[in-house]
Amino acid sequence: MTQKIVSSTDRFSVRIYTSNPYPKDMRLRIRAYDQDYKLIKAHISNRDFILPVGGKEDVLVTIPFEGKNEKRVRICAARIPIKQNSKTEILKTKSTNSMKIRTRVCGRYLGVQAQ
Repeated sequence: MTQKIVSSTDRFSVRIYTSNPYPKDMRLRIRAYDQDYKLIKAHISNRDFILPVGGKEDVLVTIPFEGKNEKRVRICAARIPIKQNSKTEILKTKSTNSMKIRTRVCGRYLGVQAQ
């Protein structure tokens, strides 16, 4: 299901709500993609943050239309593991040195510019 947002300006905004029901802190990374999962230009109020146990955080994502009348996007929250001895370091794989993402939840949105 796609949520439709009508805007009278040259950009539209989506507020997403995150929470941590798990017994450990978790690191979240918020990203905006086009409908084909390619990163797009967007202003994200809080891109990366650590959410404590039972914590909640809302994030505002603002996306420009860039001359189009409508824009289809996906906004994703990815959970990235935290090393147990440090809350600031992301786990790395030994072979590729890339981040391990355990979970990614995405919402689909359609921004429409009012005429």
